[in-house]
Order: sequence, then structure tokens, then C-alpha cells
Amino acid sequence: MKFILVITTCCILLAAILLPVSAGSQSRELDSLKAIILSGNVNHANIMTYRDLGVRFAQQGQFDSAISYYKAGVAKARSLKSTYWEVKYLLWAAGSFTNATVFDSALQYFETVYPLLLPLKNDSLLAQFYQNKGTLFMYQNRPEQAAGFMIKSIEIMEPMREPPLNLLLSAYMNISGIFNGMKQPEKAVAYDRKVLALAPSATTPLERSLMYINVANTYFQLNSLEMMKKYLDTARSYQQSYPNPRAELNILGAYGLYFEKRNQNDSALYYMEQAIRVSKKAGDFYFFTEHAINAANIRMKMGQLTAAEQLLREVLPYAKEFADYFILAETYKGLKEISEKKGNYKQAFEYGELSNRYADSAQNSENQKNILALEAKYENQRKEAEIASLQLSNKEKELVVVKRNRLLLLGGLGTGAVILLLSLLYRTTAQQRQLAEKDKVLKDEQIRFLERQQQVVSLQSMINGQETERTRIAKDLHDGLGGLFSTIKMYFSSLQHDRQELQQEPLFTKSYELINTASEEVRRIAHNMMPEVLMKMGLVQATQELCNSISAGKLLQVSFQAWGMEQRLNASTEVMLFRILQELLNNIIKHAEASEAIIQFNREGNRLSVTVEDNGRGFRLQEPGSGNHAGLSSVESRVQYLNGKLSIDSQQEVGTTVMMDFLINEGASA
Repeated sequence: MKFILVITTCCILLAAILLPVSAGSQSRELDSLKAIILSGNVNHANIMTYRDLGVRFAQQGQFDSAISYYKAGVAKARSLKSTYWEVKYLLWAAGSFTNATVFDSALQYFETVYPLLLPLKNDSLLAQFYQNKGTLFMYQNRPEQAAGFMIKSIEIMEPMREPPLNLLLSAYMNISGIFNGMKQPEKAVAYDRKVLALAPSATTPLERSLMYINVANTYFQLNSLEMMKKYLDTARSYQQSYPNPRAELNILGAYGLYFEKRNQNDSALYYMEQAIRVSKKAGDFYFFTEHAINAANIRMKMGQLTAAEQLLREVLPYAKEFADYFILAETYKGLKEISEKKGNYKQAFEYGELSNRYADSAQNSENQKNILALEAKYENQRKEAEIASLQLSNKEKELVVVKRNRLLLLGGLGTGAVILLLSLLYRTTAQQRQLAEKDKVLKDEQIRFLERQQQVVSLQSMINGQETERTRIAKDLHDGLGGLFSTIKMYFSSLQHDRQELQQEPLFTKSYELINTASEEVRRIAHNMMPEVLMKMGLVQATQELCNSISAGKLLQVSFQAWGMEQRLNASTEVMLFRILQELLNNIIKHAEASEAIIQFNREGNRLSVTVEDNGRGFRLQEPGSGNHAGLSSVESRVQYLNGKLSIDSQQEVGTTVMMDFLINEGASA
């Protein structure tokens, strides 16, 4: 975890390095820029005023203020109907949300800007989009995804005649940082060389400071401490001439790691505590947790157990807020060691259990992401290799045919006897050509089959990811919000019991009713995302409960029949079939205007037929763009995932029948 201190923030302050300005003139320029905005004279000519103000505050680590000006810039760009400036302000805002660790808002802005960005066909903006999104994944400790976006950004910029040097420099530093974070400093060195080659082009002390911090981190990973100290001292000299909280944080943390590596614990502790002070002052508690854990470890080495314990306890609420399992595991591990040294073995055992639990959660989460990614990569590479082999074989066949045709042309200049001989050869060649063409057709069909298999693999990975995310969200809602609402209801009940007069207060009664309603709504949402009865009792019981729930609403009466379903299906198959039924019933409620519907399961051996009928208004299957088709793509994808067949019979004002057939593996039943 220590590498995050030196990597993440030293490479992502894009907003802070885009506009060179001296520290002494910032106050006067801020007043001047604000005066332009207050005058109401912001137009195409000076729309960058909002950007200049946002950059000034970002340079000072005041990301909330920077975001407010970027949002104002978005609104102004829209009023001027300038898509170009709207995209630029959306990208700056997304970057500032990332720096402020408000990841949900950052992701929302990236999703908003992408469809606006593509029609502009602007390589610089597209490179900035990929780099900013890669930065978001760096913050979330997802190095593979981050590296993918950073490399896309570099591939766009390097061929450009005059690439945006600040963006290119930042991309090189980010890639270097990612390799360092993955414990591959040898690969990071190549990008560090590119960074140093661009050093003469760096226009501000802050840029150069960040560059040398990045290089120093690589030498730390290579255990070359003298070279690390050399570049770290250079970075500090530039940072002191141009103060910036994030740059100062990285330098202080890096000095702490340097002295800790040299076993100079007093100096290491001094720099770590300075980093803690700066992170608290800047309100950057994500990096406070990292510095605090490092400082606690140093104090433990020095025998200062009480001070170390105090630091770790201060880390806990922030680590829980960020849901960072790695930090939580490290924190509880430190508390366990302290309790052991103090002789409190019961508490040490409890902390050890918590540390192992969070370490397992972190590892499982990381393993799941890696396994899905590696599986998809392996399948794609294997299919691509087979396709390439078949294509090469086709080319070789075509080359043989061409060579033989040339021989026929030369043979035509010979004698009559040779002509006769060549005619025989030509007939043979024609037959071989026909065979080659047939073989080519067969190979092309194999290529299309493999491509379809590739699509199925990708679809399987996507759907598995969706179900994993549904399960996680449902568990978080049930265990997190559900438990919280239960506690609040308990407090209200206790208050109502202790103070009888509150029962006569309309505000108290209404509040209690709203809390109860919210609690039921959370349970309902969690249940819909991953019904407990589906996991415990199976598909038949879950479907019956779904039908009863819908019928209780009086708008649609749903009946359910099942034959041959005594034995449960594979768990993933049951989940997929339940999602299909949910989508079909949802379509009936939203679009069909039906009063009755029926669901039927009929299993004979390894064949399962599922039918869903309604008496609604129906729709035309050939009608393009019909709203009735909005949910059918999800149903088709899931039926394809289960290797099933789907057919739909719909007649207007009569109703719709959806029929699905599946082959069920008998050995896969639960």
C-alpha cells in the first residue's frame, strides 16, 4: 500500500499544471477574473475565465471551489451553444471530482461527456478524456484498467505533429507510476526516460517537481536510495518555489519512506507526521490514512505503542468511509500487534479476525476482477490465434492457385503437344481451384463460428459481472442501509415509549411512518435485486412469490404453473431465468395494458420450456423503433447466454406469447 502515496497524486494534477502563473500574482489575477464574471461580460472571447479561476483553486488544493467554477463554465458554454467548451469544462470538472475523491460524480461526468466528445473528432480532447478516466481508475486502485486508458491516450498523442506536452508528460508519469504500483519498476524506467526527455519543455516549477517525484519513486522501488534522494531533493527545490499541497504531500511521504528504508526512524517519523499535518489541513483524508498507517508502523518499531494505537484508531472511520479493504486490513493488523505487545490477547484475537476478514474481502474482490479480465483476454487471444491461422491458410491456397495459373500462361507458348499436356494440367488445376474455393468457404464459415463464440464469451463475462454487482449492491443495501434503518426505528420506538406525549405530535408520527416506509423500500429493492427465496428455495418458489407480489397490486393478475420442476436447476441458470421473467413481466405491466398473465414451466428430461402469455394489446414484431421492444434486447441476450431459443407471437388487441426452449445439463442441478 505504501506506493500509493508517491504514485497517485504526483501524476494526476492535470488542472494544476495546465496554466503557468507565479504565486505572487495569483491574488491580483483572481480579483481580476472574478470582476469579469461579476460584470456579466463572459462570451466566446473570454469564456476561459471560469477555467482560469478553477485552475487557480485546483493549484491550491481547493477542489470544491474549482468544481463550482467548472460547473459555471459548463452552464455558460451551453448558453453559448458551444459543444467544444462544454466538453472541456466537463472534463476539467471530472478531473477535479477525481482529485477530490468524489468518484461517483467523476464517473457521472465521464458518462455525460463521452457522447458529446465523439462528434467533435478532436484528438487532444479525446486523449485528455482517456487520461482523466485512467486517473480515476488509478485512484480506485485498478491498475490494469488505468494502464489501458493511459496507453490509449499516448497512442493518440505521440503521432501528433505538435502533441499537448502537458498531457503527454502526465501520461508518461502515470504509466510509470502504475508499473511501480504493480512492483515492476524495470518497466517504469523506460517511461521515466521519456519524462526526463520532456523536462526542458516543462514550463512551471510544479511540473518539474512532479516529474522528479515520479522518477524518485522508481528508484525507491529499485532500492536505489541514493538516486531516490537525489531526485527527491531536486523535486523539493522546485516545490518550495511554487507551493502546492498535493506536491508537498508526496514529497513529505517520500522522504518518510526513504528514511524508514534507511532505518532512521526519528527522521522518518518527522516527515510522516508533517505529511499527516498537510493532509489534514488540505482535507485530503484518503491520503491521510496512508501516511497515518506508515507513521503508526514507525512508532511501533520505536516502542511507542500508545501513540501508534491512537493513530490507527484515527484511521478507522476514514477507511470505513472509503470502503478500502486493504487499509482496513492493515489497520486492524497493526492494532492486533499492539494488543499482543500489551498482553491483551483477547483483543488481539478479535483484531486479528477483523484483519483477516478484510484482507480476504480485498483479495476476493481483486481476484474476481483479475480472473474475469484474464479469462476474457485468454479466450480472445485463443480465438484470434485460430482466426489468424485460418486466414493464413486461405492466403496460402490463393497463392498456390495464382502460381499455377502463371505456369499455364507460359505453357501456352509451347508446341501442340505441350498445349495438350497443359490443357490436362489446366483441367486438374481448375478442379483444385474449385476444391480450394470450397475449402475457403468452409474456413470462412469456421471463422464466423469462432467470432460468434467470441461474442458469447464477451456476453457471458458482461452478464456475470452484472449479477455479481447486483449481489453486492443487494447485500450492501440489506446489511448496511437495512441495519441502519432498523436501528433508527428502535431509537424512535424507545423515544415513543419513554415520552408518551410524542405520540400526539403529528411531526413525530409522520417521521416514524416515513422511516418505516423507507426501511420497507430498502428491503424491497434488495429483495428485487437478489431475492433471498431464489437462493434458498429455488426458481419455482421465487417465481410463485413474484407472481403473488404482482397480483397483490390488483393491476395485473399473474398465475403460475410448473411441471417436472421437482429438482432444482444450476444456481446461475435459475438466476438468469428469474431475470428473464422479471423483464417480461415488467414489459407487460409497462406496455401491454393487460389484465391477466400466465407463466408456465414444463421440464421433460433435459429439456425445459418456459412460456409467458398475456391478454394485452400486443404489438407488431416488424415495427422498427417500437417502445414495446425496449426490454426485449435484455431478454434475447440472457436467452442467448443460456444457449436457448426464443420465439414471440404477438397479435394486436389479442395478446402476446413468449416461448423459450432450453437444454438443461442434468448433472448441473443443485
